[in-house]
Amino acid sequence: MILHWVSDINVVTTQLQAGAVDVVPVGSLMKPEQVVDLRRGWAAQGKGRAFTYPTSLKVLTLNFRDPMAPWVRDVQFRRAMEYGLNRDSYVNDLQYGLTYPADYFVMFDDPLIPLAEQQLIAKYPFDPTRSSQLFAQAGWTLGVDKLLHDASGNTVSFRCCRKGDVGSNQDRESLAVVSDLKSMGINGIYPLASAPPGTAPVEARKFEAFEKDGTTSVLFFFSRDGFATLLASEIGNDSNRWLGRNAGAWSRPAYDELQARAIGLLDAKTRQEPELEMLKMVAEDVPFIPLYYNPVGIAVRTGVEGIGEQRHSPRLALATSWNIETWDLTE
Repeated sequence: MILHWVSDINVVTTQLQAGAVDVVPVGSLMKPEQVVDLRRGWAAQGKGRAFTYPTSLKVLTLNFRDPMAPWVRDVQFRRAMEYGLNRDSYVNDLQYGLTYPADYFVMFDDPLIPLAEQQLIAKYPFDPTRSSQLFAQAGWTLGVDKLLHDASGNTVSFRCCRKGDVGSNQDRESLAVVSDLKSMGINGIYPLASAPPGTAPVEARKFEAFEKDGTTSVLFFFSRDGFATLLASEIGNDSNRWLGRNAGAWSRPAYDELQARAIGLLDAKTRQEPELEMLKMVAEDVPFIPLYYNPVGIAVRTGVEGIGEQRHSPRLALATSWNIETWDLTE
């Protein structure tokens, strides 16, 4: 077996099409648009297969560091935001229909999903009418300027979702989210600001922790690691040099207690009880908005056998080679 490390995925796909490589694995971070291009040409000619694994959960994380922000003060405002985001369009228009919209804080094949459905745990499908109703209940009405206003006439700005990356799919996604925010009456602002040149790394991370209202990012669920993303101990601050996975700084002591109990339980069935409670808490309190399951591309040339398309498995999310002992070359 010969492994090649190539930093440019476009070079990798060119090598694949030229027959220089046999497999492009998940770790290459091939995007859906490249999968579609391969299907149209290389795969259509019978030279191989290109498909995707949903490896993580794409979310819009809300920043809770400003206590006066309307989405921080009122959960109804957050729920209204979630109802107002057209996640189907992100999947169909930006991910080429190669994945699924997300409703819950776990991967779509997690055993918690049917339990959440049975218990009618809250979810917020795209519904502009319901979004407007919840904004009104929270004290915000749409003015003639197409912006939400509270009783004092204040409007809402929301700096989102990533730093500028013109021409990339991330850029298009950020603009789509900002467009939906503006449709709700929120003044969405893109891109996010970067720290001034020369700023020390620690200070740059601190700057970026405050100079945003929401970010689009991915959450991974290796061995339930995704639940730890929302722990208070994962919030960046001076003591930990502004590192940590809890980018939005949301925290609830009850959530931390549930997570501590869950990780102490070895039996998967028993562990579902605190995990389901965490899922319910996140669904009801909306610290972030699930968008879709993030697809990463895989390509396999004809003649390589044993690499099958499969649904996500939490502990094997990035392991294309999980069944490598079954692989074979037939030509």
